Amino acid sequence: MKLGIFRLSLLLIAILPFTTIAQRGKNLDYAPGTTNVVVNTYTAMTMNAVAGANTITVANNAMTNEVLTAPLAPGDLILIIQMQGASLDIEDYPVVAWSALYTTPFGHIGDWPLFIDLWGQVLNPNNAGKFEQAEVRAVGGSTSITLQCNLVNTYNANGKVQVVRVPRFNNLTVNTNTSIVPSAWNGTTGGVAAVEVNGILTINGTGKISASGLGFRGGVVQQSASAESGVSANPATNGSSFLGSPSANEGARKGEGIGGYTTEYTAAGSAFGRGAPANGGGGGGIKNAGGGGGANVGAGTYTGKGVPNAAYAANWALETGMGAASSGGGRGGYSYSTSDQNANTLGPNQTAWQSDRRKSNGGLGGHPLVYDATRLFMGGGGGAGESDNAGQGGAGGAGGGIVFITTFG
Repeated sequence: MKLGIFRLSLLLIAILPFTTIAQRGKNLDYAPGTTNVVVNTYTAMTMNAVAGANTITVANNAMTNEVLTAPLAPGDLILIIQMQGASLDIEDYPVVAWSALYTTPFGHIGDWPLFIDLWGQVLNPNNAGKFEQAEVRAVGGSTSITLQCNLVNTYNANGKVQVVRVPRFNNLTVNTNTSIVPSAWNGTTGGVAAVEVNGILTINGTGKISASGLGFRGGVVQQSASAESGVSANPATNGSSFLGSPSANEGARKGEGIGGYTTEYTAAGSAFGRGAPANGGGGGGIKNAGGGGGANVGAGTYTGKGVPNAAYAANWALETGMGAASSGGGRGGYSYSTSDQNANTLGPNQTAWQSDRRKSNGGLGGHPLVYDATRLFMGGGGGAGESDNAGQGGAGGAGGGIVFITTFG
């Protein structure tokens, strides 16, 4: 009897792995024939899903394209990932002062110019970045997907959860002058290139799998009024434009990150201004300053100013409070000046520069995110440049997306 049980156990062990890997390679060998081929399809999760559940609800479960021509079916692989939903350090009731509205870090309504590095920091990532791969067990109607295994994580649909269909290639070859990329992140889906390779992944010459510039979106240029508030000239602010404001007259739009984008920033009264919302870059401050760069995972002290180029150490020494290198994104360029002075000998915010005196009012660089092996983050979008005349200023650049490769070869 004991021998019989032992043999039955061996039989079960032999069968179970076979059933779980039987669908690897189902999309056969593949090699893209040109550049910028999108091999994934995407849909949004439309209802919350809790850990332990095995069915999710999505906008559309067909998920086809030129590579994945057949609708989603049992044995297919999906990647579930929540893109946003972090809680940020923003006192979201705008303060009224200097004839303007602005927001501050929590607890610093009266002394915010001394704590500009706190504004927009991540207080809690919540479920932002949580992800898992799952094999499809069944597809129901046009919106239901049942999984082979229960969910490991909980997902909040309002945190922009997307479901990425992952091709299950046998062998994948990316030759010179060909590439695989994701669809650009559009606020709902995209930004993730994911493949599973059962055999050999080969990348030849200039071939690549890339998500560069296809992640979180940059701030959009919006022209401010010709007569701005002038807060940057008020001594109480140490020359700094507001960190967050509902008014375009107080700075440019911010880049996207794990704390949201225009809708979320607007709800917090903070769509404009220098402050960096999570890993998104801050908008350029008044007047005509550049936007800050986005960020991803990083470690070390954060000031929002970035890493000064050592070749210009003498210049940085002229700038009050520049200090050491900062983790996260880099600060945007200086504000408007009309006099050609020597930046090697004359620091910012001096009357000789004229106009807005070349203040250090660039958008602050995005906050560095904390490394967590259970989370994936796209790069933050850059803040827009501040513009008070048509044709001036530029939009912030998009951050990097995510490349997710599972290979058994």
